[in-house]
Amino acid sequence: MEIEKKNILIITIISVLFIISFFLNLIPIRMSNFWDETVYLQHAEVFFSGRTNYDELSFRPPLISILFALSFFIKHSVISASVVTALLGALGVIFIFFVGRKLYNEKVGIFAALILAFSPFIIQNSNLLMTDVPVATLLTISFYFVLFKDKKLMMFLSGLFLGLSILMKFDAILMIVVFAIYFYLHRKELKKDKLILFILGFFIIMLPYFIWSQIKFGNFLEPFIKGKGFFSVAKNEPTLFYFFNFHKVFTFLIPFGLILWFIDAVIKLNKEKYLNIRADIILLSWIIIFILFLTILHVKQLRYITPIITPIILLASKGIVAFLDEIKKPYKI
Repeated sequence: MEIEKKNILIITIISVLFIISFFLNLIPIRMSNFWDETVYLQHAEVFFSGRTNYDELSFRPPLISILFALSFFIKHSVISASVVTALLGALGVIFIFFVGRKLYNEKVGIFAALILAFSPFIIQNSNLLMTDVPVATLLTISFYFVLFKDKKLMMFLSGLFLGLSILMKFDAILMIVVFAIYFYLHRKELKKDKLILFILGFFIIMLPYFIWSQIKFGNFLEPFIKGKGFFSVAKNEPTLFYFFNFHKVFTFLIPFGLILWFIDAVIKLNKEKYLNIRADIILLSWIIIFILFLTILHVKQLRYITPIITPIILLASKGIVAFLDEIKKPYKI
């Protein structure tokens, strides 16, 4: 009975956070948009209305525009597109909770969901008709499913959502390296048939796009190559841009939580009581791989950092929860 009440409470909390997050992301609905947003809307018109006057499909991923086009069947309006990005941002709150609970415990999951739901940076970027927050959500969903490495359907869905992530934003292809590390660390438990299903799910999504790109551009990798054309342009920010601007992305809770996580990890390593070490290694790998890539890029913008929002928040939440667990009950509030 107590377990049932606890589950109802958790479902209620996450549901409320999802609804709050959705409306925070949605409002205000903007009827005028930046250039990149306008291009994605134009691509939606290409898919929905068959427009041929302009497109940048040769170097921009198609998924966000496909979702906008599908939403136009409900209401052919910019409002529909705003609902799509707000919804994808809010879904991240649910799945970061799922990942936190699966990797660590429910407290870490809830704390991570709270931080993500009320993050000003995420709210601001979820309000844009852009790919940055949606790709973070899709990567989180893909990562959640891969945690069920012993279940065929989950592995298939993980590969499928990885493919969707890449079609949302090409940078997400780096997640393949993160998954490779995950599979290596769990190689003794991972069966080949599950891995094959993961690969199958991935190619079911990617193969049609590769075929289309080959027919359209004469090279199925053309969009990926041109999409990174800004490697060759002049630098617009210093190399350590993301380090110096970390405080603009994350509230004080994140660096505070990361420090607590590091202290807790060192203490437990010394006592040889470190649990979930593989989970922490995977999250750290996720952060490091994307940060190194973003640092190499000549063009740097804060919104590019969104793919590592999930692992950073989870590690910080783990640190905060570990700290709170050590505080005596009368002082926890």
